[in-house]
Amino acid sequence: MNLGVVINFCTNEKRFINACINSVSRIAKQIVVPVSDHFFDGEPEDLDLVKRIANENPDAEFIVYNAQNQYQPRPGIYSRALGASKLRSEIDWVLFLDCDEIVDTDIFSLYLEKGEWKNYDTIALSNYWYFRDPTIRAKTLETSAVLIRREFVKIDPADQSGDRQQVHQYVKGRQVRSVTHEDQIMIHHFSWVRNKDEMLKKVISWGHKGERDWVSSVEEEFSRPFNGTCFVNDYTFDIVENKFNL
Repeated sequence: MNLGVVINFCTNEKRFINACINSVSRIAKQIVVPVSDHFFDGEPEDLDLVKRIANENPDAEFIVYNAQNQYQPRPGIYSRALGASKLRSEIDWVLFLDCDEIVDTDIFSLYLEKGEWKNYDTIALSNYWYFRDPTIRAKTLETSAVLIRREFVKIDPADQSGDRQQVHQYVKGRQVRSVTHEDQIMIHHFSWVRNKDEMLKKVISWGHKGERDWVSSVEEEFSRPFNGTCFVNDYTFDIVENKFNL
């Protein structure tokens, strides 16, 4: 396998990007990090910070693009399409990540060595999901990252309905979902691991901001210590080690 990794990134998730890139640098032939020059709400991205982060991560190719007018409200879909288009010709498999998803490199390497991925064309990987702190992990697994044969990558940036669902479920090929390596989870998703200000920034600027009163939920959450539940879903949680020192 010649693996290319496409990592969607914006500076709202800056605390995760170094760990995300480091987690795949040992197993990837190429890492591409597309960055929109604006957030979902139209606010300009901090391009100076993007440049500094890119300089800290020479193993990855950061690509800043302008999608202000063409692909609102979700430039993230365009990011995946752009990232895939920048992969070199020898890349034959693509792993699509968000920058708040960190790969357990050792377990993922064992999964690649075992070779079960050869039986499929697109593979949706199970992940652990965390809330508020990197030690607060949901007991319920989710599925987010997608591993797919390069030839099956078909992304329509104008189709705002799918994101990685579009990458995986729309494929006319051999699919498998909720994949682990011998019941070991290979992806850790830290999307909601944030302090109050970071979480407010997330819910004000993300693509789902109109679906509910996220700001009030965040304010209530941080008015008290963690109480064992979260406002995003109905998960229950375990307390675990801070595996990636986030």
